[in-house]
Amino acid sequence: MNQSNRLLWVFFGLAILLLLSRFFAFIRGGIFLVAGLGAVAVLVWGIIDLIRIRKAQRRFQESPEGWIDNLKQQCASWLHQNRLELQGIESNIRDLKKAMDLKQGRPDAESGTILKGFEQERQLRLVRISFFQSCLEKLDTLMQRRELARLLEEKKKRLRELRENPVEDLLAGERQEEAPGQETLELETIQTLVERMQGLTDWEEAEKLEREMRDG
Repeated sequence: MNQSNRLLWVFFGLAILLLLSRFFAFIRGGIFLVAGLGAVAVLVWGIIDLIRIRKAQRRFQESPEGWIDNLKQQCASWLHQNRLELQGIESNIRDLKKAMDLKQGRPDAESGTILKGFEQERQLRLVRISFFQSCLEKLDTLMQRRELARLLEEKKKRLRELRENPVEDLLAGERQEEAPGQETLELETIQTLVERMQGLTDWEEAEKLEREMRDG
């Protein structure tokens, strides 16, 4: 860049600075106005987006998929809790047996009663763990069936679009109408069993529920 071009750019920059300084008040007011409008726009967009997300979450929670997901979370939480409790119970059983082994002769009645109590609690946790594992497996199966049904419906729709004279499959329609009712019944049964299991403290009663969940 030669000397004349440098002088030209210097004069041009000075002219811009002069204009900016002359209209500074106007420019500053405009910047604040634009910033304020932008902040309002962002706030409104955020509120609209939040409402949209809440509606989508509500629709999901009220859908069969949401029901299944909620039950899966409950079962997974109870499964984790019972596994942790089982570890603590087994640790107490080991401590008791070790202490009893150190004694000469037969252990006292109180030690035996406490040990038996811990063993019953251990059996209860083992039954619960099996129960909630079966629960998660059933829920996974239900979700897979829903995904398969959705895929088949999409493919059926595509097939109808390809055919010039689509023929309505009445039997398939009946199966589709029956499926949601059967699915709802299965989910209600699972939810009832889960709620009953949460309130049981007797391992033999819990074992009956576990068989019902596994074989039902």
